[in-house]
Amino acid sequence: MKITTEQYQHMQQCATATADLSARLAAAGVVCFYAGSDAIAISVPLLIGSATAGEIAKVYADLAREIPPGDMYDVEYTEPVKLELPPPSSELEYLLQDFTSRLLLLRVALRNLHLSSERFCATNVALEQNRDDPEGALYQDARLFSALQQQAIWRNLSLCKRLHDEILFSAPRVNMLWHRYKMGLPHQSRFSPQEVSEIFTATWKERSSDIKHYQLPAFAITGFGAVLQILEHKGQLANPALLMDEGWHKSMYQLTRSFQHSLDTFYIVT
Repeated sequence: MKITTEQYQHMQQCATATADLSARLAAAGVVCFYAGSDAIAISVPLLIGSATAGEIAKVYADLAREIPPGDMYDVEYTEPVKLELPPPSSELEYLLQDFTSRLLLLRVALRNLHLSSERFCATNVALEQNRDDPEGALYQDARLFSALQQQAIWRNLSLCKRLHDEILFSAPRVNMLWHRYKMGLPHQSRFSPQEVSEIFTATWKERSSDIKHYQLPAFAITGFGAVLQILEHKGQLANPALLMDEGWHKSMYQLTRSFQHSLDTFYIVT
């Protein structure tokens, strides 16, 4: 898979837009946390989604950089992880659980796309370095793993594209139900990064049994450090009118089109 200049730009734009999404989800989660009672259940997927979006923003940024060779003998392809989440008490909670679950899978699919791309580069390096000995073990290994890595890239890329479509498809329903729900919440409009950090820490401690259902280690999510880094650069957060804004939707749409183009031209040599 050859990444074009345009695709690099779309990845950079998605990295920025997803960092903004992470901040909005964090602010929304804090609003629900302060509301207490049934709203606490809404805050959990919001804050997990925020932490996941923060990690996704980093992976988009990594994809937008030059990919160095990796270890060609490791093949990473994404397997879906089945989550058994607590029964939701509202349609909004159900949609947020579903949205966050898709973000988690997208995070690992993007990571594996990056890894398989690195390792495909390594097979190309090995083929070039050993081209004078085509019958040798290293050259033969590189040929074999070149095919495996290319198939892993296709699988991971195809899954990323599908998840983009599904997340975009869910956006209007999530936004509309959030808009209605937030009208009944406290109207606190600004939150400091320190305040948000304290809410994350409290939620991870007090709602640990709920958070365990999301199996975060299976998606390489070890905490909420990525979103805290984003918040340090943003300063105060505003209570969001929409969880997914126009800039995020447009950048996701554009990168989805780029993913589809890469799939359509996957074996076309230019």
